Amino acid sequence: MEKIPQLRCRQIVEADFAALAALLHTAFSCWSYDYWLDGLAHMRDRESPEGYPRYGFALESGGRIVGVILTIFTAFERGGVRKVRCNVSSWYVEPGFRGQGSPMISQIFKYKDVTVMNVSAVVHTWPILKHQGYVRYSEGQVVCLPALNFGPTGVRVSPYTDAMATGLGDPQEAALMAYHAARGCVCLVCETADGLVPFVFFKRRIKRLHLSYVQLAYCRDTADFVRFAGPLGRRLLVHGMPFAVLDAEGKVKGLVGRFVQDRAPKFYRGPDRPRLNDLAYTEAVVLGV
Repeated sequence: MEKIPQLRCRQIVEADFAALAALLHTAFSCWSYDYWLDGLAHMRDRESPEGYPRYGFALESGGRIVGVILTIFTAFERGGVRKVRCNVSSWYVEPGFRGQGSPMISQIFKYKDVTVMNVSAVVHTWPILKHQGYVRYSEGQVVCLPALNFGPTGVRVSPYTDAMATGLGDPQEAALMAYHAARGCVCLVCETADGLVPFVFFKRRIKRLHLSYVQLAYCRDTADFVRFAGPLGRRLLVHGMPFAVLDAEGKVKGLVGRFVQDRAPKFYRGPDRPRLNDLAYTEAVVLGV
C-alpha cells in the first residue's frame, strides 16, 4: 500500500489563493476558478477581527493542499458586549483524504468565545453537524408575498444612503448597511415618525423559472419585517422581486405566505444563539454563495 505523506493542518495564507481556487472549483464546479479567486481576494480586503483566522484552514499533504474550510469571522457589539461569530463555508477534502478532514473542524472549535454558524448545510451533513455539537436555530423558511400585507400608513421606504447613517443612531449598523449595499444587496430603510428602521436583502434567482426574489439578510427583529412587510414588499416590486423568503421556526403570523419545514435550516454551536434573519457578513455577501 502506498504510504500517504504526513498531513498538516494550517491557516490559509494569501500565497495559497491559486491552489485553493482550483481546489474549490473542483469541489463546487458551478462556480468558476475566477469566482473563487475573487472571493478570496474579498476576504483579504474586508475588515476581520484581529487574533482570528482571516481565511480559514487548509489541509496539506506532501506540500499540496488537499482540503479546505473557509471561515468568515466577524466582531460586533451587542448590549455593550463584544461578540465574535464565525460562518464556516465551502468545506471540502479530496476523496483520498476524506477520513482525515476533522483537524480543520477542530481548529475552529478551539475558539471557545466564538459562536460558529453553518447557514448552508446540505441535507446529508445534518447528522454530522449534530454529532459535532451544532443545534438548529431555524427550522425552515417562510416564502411570502409581502406586498399583499397592508402595513402601517405614513411609512416611506427608501434605498439606504450614507446620509442616513446618523439617523440610524448606531455607527456599527450604519457600517453594516454601507458594506452590504456596496456588495450589491438590496438595502432599504423604512422612514417612520419614530425613526429609521433598516433592512438588508440578498438577491436570489431561480434560473429554471426565470424568477427573482429576495432573502431577508438583516433586520433588528423579525417582527420589524412583519410590521413593515406591506410597504417593503411594494418597494421590492420596483426591483422586480415579488417574493421574499425569511428564516423561521414555524409559520409567521401576519405574513401572507407559507412555511416550508426543513428548507435551508440554520445551525450554530457556541455561546450565543444567533438571531433569526441576521445573516450579515456571512458567505452569501462575502463570497456570493
